Order: sequence, then C-alpha cells, then structure tokens
Amino acid sequence: MRSALNGLFDYAGLYPPADLSFTEAIAEYQSHRDRPEGFMVGRFVCGPSHLPALSDWTRTHPSAQFEIAVVGPPTTTQEAWEAALDKCAVAMSKYDAGSADGPSVEAFEIKVPDNKNVDRWLRDLRNFEGIELFVELPWDDHQADAIAHIAELELLGVKARTGGLTPELHPSADQVARFIHGCCGAEVPFKLTAGLHHPLPAMFKPYELGFLNVVVATAMALAEDLSSSEIAEFLTEKQFDVAEDAISAADLTVDMEDIEDARSLLVAIGSCSISEPVADLQKLGLWTSL
Repeated sequence: MRSALNGLFDYAGLYPPADLSFTEAIAEYQSHRDRPEGFMVGRFVCGPSHLPALSDWTRTHPSAQFEIAVVGPPTTTQEAWEAALDKCAVAMSKYDAGSADGPSVEAFEIKVPDNKNVDRWLRDLRNFEGIELFVELPWDDHQADAIAHIAELELLGVKARTGGLTPELHPSADQVARFIHGCCGAEVPFKLTAGLHHPLPAMFKPYELGFLNVVVATAMALAEDLSSSEIAEFLTEKQFDVAEDAISAADLTVDMEDIEDARSLLVAIGSCSISEPVADLQKLGLWTSL
C-alpha cells in the first residue's frame, strides 16, 4: 500500500470543488506534508496566475522545499493556445528568476484543443525545456492515436481528466481503461486528475472511480498484458485483498515489483483533497497497513 500510494496525490486545493484561496491552499498543503499522510503528497498544483503569490510566499518561508506543477488554461483555438503558452512561459520564467532557492517548477501541464491535430499542438511545446510536460487529452475517438503519436516522441507524458462538478464530466470505466491500456502499451507516463478522491468506486457517488483501482488496474495491466475490457473490470472492482507485499483481486495478484512498475507510469493523481483519501483508507481498515 505504501508503494502504491507514495507521492500519488498532487495537491490541487486551489481548484474546485475545494476552491481554496492561495493562503488556505498552501497552508493545507504544508499541513498534510507534515502529517503521517505526507508520504502520499506530491506536487503543489497551481496556475500561472498563482505564481506571483507563491513567489511572495517563498520569501517568508525560505526553508520550504517542494515541487510545483503549473497547469495552463484550456483552449479551443490555435490563437488561444499560442497565447496561453506564451503567458505560462513568461509566468514560469519570472517565478524561476525570483525564486531560485525556493520550491521549483518541475512540471507543466496543459490541455490540447483536440486530439486529431495533436502533432500541431506538440510542435509549440518544443521551447519548454528542462521541465516535465504532460499533455491533457480530451475524451474522443482520436485519443488512442494521440497517445501513440506522443509515445514516438519519448519526451512527453499524457494526462486525462477523470471527473468534474457534474456527472457527465466523469468518463466511464471503459474510457479510462482504454486510456490506461494505451499508456501501458506505449509505455507513456500518465497522470489523472479530478474525481478520484476515494479508494474504491461508488464510495460516495455512483459514477466515481477509485484511486486504488487505478493503481491496481495499471499494475495488473502491465503484469498480465490485460486488454482494455479486462482493465475496466479492475476499475470497477469493489474489494481488494491487501497483504504486506501483494494486492490481489479476481484470481490475479500483483507484487511489490509490479506495483513499482505501475507507479513508474502512473506518475500522479491530481486531487483537491488529501483528507478524503485518508479518511476512506481508515474506514476500510487499510491505513494501519501503512
């Protein structure tokens, strides 16, 4: 469990539904990092507009060290896409120049306008050097082709949005399974964001998937070369047998090595809450195994 959850959650408290102020979000992030669940907490997620406040904060917290993931705004046209990239690049450069000894921007994430023309959008990312890049892909019929194209470049990771404020913004288990299958088959690092606050599906809302399911499904997919339909079955599994060095379900077992392989591809899950995952793990009796 500790291997499965280590650094799994990039903290996105600035975004809905938490929608905290910068002061509230950075305090919450630091608080979780200092508590027993700190091993689960990854990067601090913010937009380019939050970087000036973060820069000011670092001057009053000179010993703070953590990684930042900057998320660009969604766009629908080439003009808006290019403008968004310019705005993000300027904001990150300015932050880096003024906060050289503070928390570092390690990742940049942005949603492409569409999957069909992904090669066009990727050309504009060539100037983002020395930073991890994750391209968020929309849910459409061209997503698998976009993943395959990105795999050829060996420079980028991909990202998918697994939730939102309304039910229709949550993709189905089959959609997420096809995404995971494509990433595993092409060995493309990936991130998921939103709608994964709970370990198992339907613990709170019937259309939500579970973060433990995502980790185990990825491990099973890699270890057993599963099809997307088989991955979907693990995404909807409601019970796992957790031992000290293995996790089992449906007559299949993944060990520590399998889980570590999965986490080398599943980089992180964006979440605006760390408290909910912890509370649910405690309810399931899994927290004591950590």
